[in-house]
Amino acid sequence: MVTEPVAAVAVVGLLAASAFFSGSETAIFSLESHRITAMAESDAPGAATLARLLDDPHRLLVTVLVGNNVVNIAVASLTTAVFVARFDAGVGTLAATLVVSVLVLLFGEIVPKSYAVGNAEAVARRVARPISLVGTALSPVVTAFDAANEGIRRLVGGARDIERPYVTREELAALVGAAAEAGVVDADERALIDRVFRFDGVEVREVMVPRADIVAIDEGATAGEAVERCAAERVNRLPVRRDDERVVGYVDLRDLVDAEPGTPLSDLLLPVVHAYEGRDADDLLEELQERRLELAIVFDEFGAVEGLVTAEDIVEELVGEVFDVGEPRAVSRVGPTRASARGVAPVSAVNDLLGLDLPSVEGGSVAALLSREFGDVPAVGESVAVGEARLTVRGVEENRVTRVLVERVEEKEGES
Repeated sequence: MVTEPVAAVAVVGLLAASAFFSGSETAIFSLESHRITAMAESDAPGAATLARLLDDPHRLLVTVLVGNNVVNIAVASLTTAVFVARFDAGVGTLAATLVVSVLVLLFGEIVPKSYAVGNAEAVARRVARPISLVGTALSPVVTAFDAANEGIRRLVGGARDIERPYVTREELAALVGAAAEAGVVDADERALIDRVFRFDGVEVREVMVPRADIVAIDEGATAGEAVERCAAERVNRLPVRRDDERVVGYVDLRDLVDAEPGTPLSDLLLPVVHAYEGRDADDLLEELQERRLELAIVFDEFGAVEGLVTAEDIVEELVGEVFDVGEPRAVSRVGPTRASARGVAPVSAVNDLLGLDLPSVEGGSVAALLSREFGDVPAVGESVAVGEARLTVRGVEENRVTRVLVERVEEKEGES
């Protein structure tokens, strides 16, 4: 008969084994697949074995559960035998049940699983090889239980997947909310993520420019005329129409300024994508990117033109207002010695484009330079000479300079 000291040592060892299996289950199955892949690619110890085990998560789960239940049953049996030998059968069985329940629940479940949750990656890598050995040793038993589990699953019609490879949209939204409350994610970052969630399902009609607001040019116009139209309308792309109705393509300001002024637009014409107004905006954006185009004509179910949409329009729906796709730094050349600049455009961008040496100012923008020169917000039409350039205000909104025409002159001019 097993003596009480030997039984006590055995129970401690079995409880340690129970803790091992419980912690292993929690650690391994709480890891997302992308983290396991990252660990394996970094050659972290145990990561390759862990990835191999998770190639068959059903078998892995059965291995852990079989091992855990075997040791828990052994703890209960051994403890009951010792207590029954010391007390009568009724009292001994009751006492053993209470003691085993407390020991297994505390040391075989709560403590190891709590630790594993907080140290999932480290625990999972450490237990991978021992679990693999246990799986090999218990292979016949595990195979039998795995087959039985699959048969019962098919009988009741349950889903086979026991883990999800990715975080769901709802879980990610909850994580973002919690991160924002904790100060880890700021308001702008949260707003961007919220827009990403809302972007799914946005239709083209929601982001298009209506037909009545389309700025277009006739097919018979020249490159020089198109440049002037772009400057007047402050756009970088112009749809080209035939017979005042049909849009046959579009021209890009970058191509226009590189061409001779008399070049016919037909020589510079770029194709347009035709998109149904109910099409998903993200799907259209993907097509525009694949075809390296920037503009689509939107039509309704009857084939009538409803508007147009650019890649920029779709991106702005996702990330908020951005600089025009055709204006890498919010500055566009509108002639050999002239450029149209946003008020927020960096002075350095204007210098680079026109070969100027405008002074740097606090804030760094063209609007800041004008504020320094005028001492206040200038009115539309006012101009000032700065070095080799003349800056003319073309747009002001809410006490902000929004658009400036910059001209390089041969000789320095006095202020107007």
